[in-house]
Amino acid sequence: MKTETTERRCDRGQAMTLVELVVTLSILVALTSVAIVSLDGLGDDSRYAETRSRGGMVLEAVNGSSPGVAGAFVADMGRLPAVAATARGAELAELFYSSDVFSAIDASELRRVAWFDNPNTDWGGASSSTFNFSSATRRVELPCGWRGPYVPVHSDTFSDGWGGDWEIKTTDNDTWAGSVSWTGSPALSKTIFGIRSLGKNGQTDGAGAKWENRDMAFEFERGAVSAELTIIIERLDSSASPSAYVPVDSSFMDHVRAAVFAPYVTPDGDSSDNLKRILAVNDVGSASLSVSPSADPGFPHAELSTPALWSGYHSVTLRGLAPGPKKIYVYGFLGTSAANKYGSRLIDVDLKPGANLATVYLVEAL
Repeated sequence: MKTETTERRCDRGQAMTLVELVVTLSILVALTSVAIVSLDGLGDDSRYAETRSRGGMVLEAVNGSSPGVAGAFVADMGRLPAVAATARGAELAELFYSSDVFSAIDASELRRVAWFDNPNTDWGGASSSTFNFSSATRRVELPCGWRGPYVPVHSDTFSDGWGGDWEIKTTDNDTWAGSVSWTGSPALSKTIFGIRSLGKNGQTDGAGAKWENRDMAFEFERGAVSAELTIIIERLDSSASPSAYVPVDSSFMDHVRAAVFAPYVTPDGDSSDNLKRILAVNDVGSASLSVSPSADPGFPHAELSTPALWSGYHSVTLRGLAPGPKKIYVYGFLGTSAANKYGSRLIDVDLKPGANLATVYLVEAL
């Protein structure tokens, strides 16, 4: 009997009362809730970081990786990206190429050598029969076109880190000066000036919102996608001893043409618009500027000032050019009889964002 009583007492000591069981379960539920909240916070952190990473890649493709370095897309295409498709997640497909929904990238937009034929070798109103232009200046060639992907996306859509759609920043006239709007349904071929994530909740929120719900904007910088080019024009003065190059003045040449040949691939894939000629003319102090082909000049050529900024006949400044590879050609003459007909060689330049300087020498008799 003594042994049996002891064993029963031991059994009762090892068992849990109903109160003890309820308390234990409550503690376990509380600990589980804390763990779930912590894991959820970890997920928010990673999605936030992924959104910043994806937006940063878009900025790098357009603004460049650092100050003074042109964004690869702008350098190749001569413009800002445009809305490639209206399907969900495909608006930015020009930056990553979506085979299913982005049909705008065709053979005419892919990287290739494009050319510009100067019509009848007649530049800026001068009679073509008066000049002996070289074959290189009659047909100017320059590589241009799409050679992405510029953003490493391995699908046909591009969302933020939360899986939400990006809002697109556009303007009513496709220029920086236009009326700005952020929209989730941009029109096809509209110029893109930036993108915005609406955060975890997918709604527009102000500064007072929880950090995971705050909007995150990635806007393209005007200064990063626009270049200014000053061309200094010099000729050989053989009367000096020794001979030296000097700035052109009105006693030697009072009709000057400075041409910049630039890539520009239109959003509609028109193969005839792969190369533009931007021509600055100074005829006896009367300045003008033209872009050819004139139809659909696009960004940023619409930013060019008219007339061009000339300093006498020896310097001209063009603003609003896209950074990246260009070719320059300058020629001129004196008086209506076209004396002192000289031209430069075709010069290759790689424009950086901001101010650029190039000196050309009139070394070829025309």
